[in-house]
Amino acid sequence: MGRVDTDLLNTFFPLLVACFILFMGREKSWRVNLGLSVASGLTMYLFTWWYQQPVFIAVFFFVMAVYLVLSRVPWQQIAPILLVFLLASGPEHVAQILGSLQTFLKAYVSPPPTGGIAWPNIMSTVAEVQNRTMMTKLKMLHGFVPLVYVGFAGLAYLCIRRFKQMIPVAPLIAVGVWAVIGPNRFTLSFTTDFTNRLCDTSPAYG
Repeated sequence: MGRVDTDLLNTFFPLLVACFILFMGREKSWRVNLGLSVASGLTMYLFTWWYQQPVFIAVFFFVMAVYLVLSRVPWQQIAPILLVFLLASGPEHVAQILGSLQTFLKAYVSPPPTGGIAWPNIMSTVAEVQNRTMMTKLKMLHGFVPLVYVGFAGLAYLCIRRFKQMIPVAPLIAVGVWAVIGPNRFTLSFTTDFTNRLCDTSPAYG
């Protein structure tokens, strides 16, 4: 499922950033955390170059900050780690975050009409922006809907039991939840979360 031109990398890059953030922690040396921050930033740079939505830099900046605080990383380390993340993400991209947010909201949250009566809202004809029934979207996740419910239950369990470890993937979960009531475009994000919860064998989830 998904569009081979963008969707695969639109989930790959955020998941890779989440993995780098997940390996940060108080028990790691300052240099290791800094290196993971550089890796996260460079990944975001590639993601922004690919998807051209710098707003996700701000999203993962916030996620990284929350995760580092909950991991009890010293404050004197958190500031440079976050700064390095922004620098590695590309200062030119960081400067475009606000404009990117406005573009994103107009395209997927409240698309404006392209003109008056003579020019209808062409966004309503774009498949990825259209909305479908909840059951249709659940079937997009997996043809056997009860298995989707099992995935949701597993996801909820991990969010409660492994709250801190789930923070790095929170953006994908949020976008996936939005997909249930929002545009078709983001259903793939929930497919990734759903599959990970069923098949994950990572030691981080013990």
